[in-house]
Amino acid sequence: AIIAATSLDRAQMVWHYGAEAERVRVVPCGVDLRRFQPRDMADARAALDLPPPPHRLLLLVGRIEPLKGIDALIQAVAQLFERRPELRGALTALVVGGHGEGERSRWNAEQRRLDVLRAELGVADAIRFVGARAQDQLPLFYAAADIVTMPSHYESFGMAALEGLACGRPVVATAAGGPALIVEDGVSGLLTPPG
Repeated sequence: AIIAATSLDRAQMVWHYGAEAERVRVVPCGVDLRRFQPRDMADARAALDLPPPPHRLLLLVGRIEPLKGIDALIQAVAQLFERRPELRGALTALVVGGHGEGERSRWNAEQRRLDVLRAELGVADAIRFVGARAQDQLPLFYAAADIVTMPSHYESFGMAALEGLACGRPVVATAAGGPALIVEDGVSGLLTPPG
């Protein structure tokens, strides 16, 4: 048997790779619900030394690469500040992945490009790279967030969306691949086209 995480993965395996459809089984990814579960937002923020509510936190968890669409998150924050200037200083987007602000010498080309973009758009103070974190810290980040974001150009599954939902947070994701099969648009979050 061949295992696919979603029906979309299954269809692509058959179409692009000529896999025998009757051999491909869909076994969705899952999360450890003992680890990823709803927690108190204020407690999670205190544990991570993040601003307490009502400060708004957006969260993106993922690798720092162009496919993840982090530039779209940066552009969205800039547009939000244009439309709602009162949110400047009251909203932060955290990017968990790559290397943190204090490790700039280790940033890859994409993270350096994103750094230039956030500066050009005047939102460098609102977009914070916190670096990759241990698996046992991720539930705290999800619990601390007001919204989990997944602006990817494509995701085969979208594990961060599933983890965010398991922690009781709404997810705003692109409908490009797996997240469209995880997020119930208008119920557990919102889906948007890439970009």
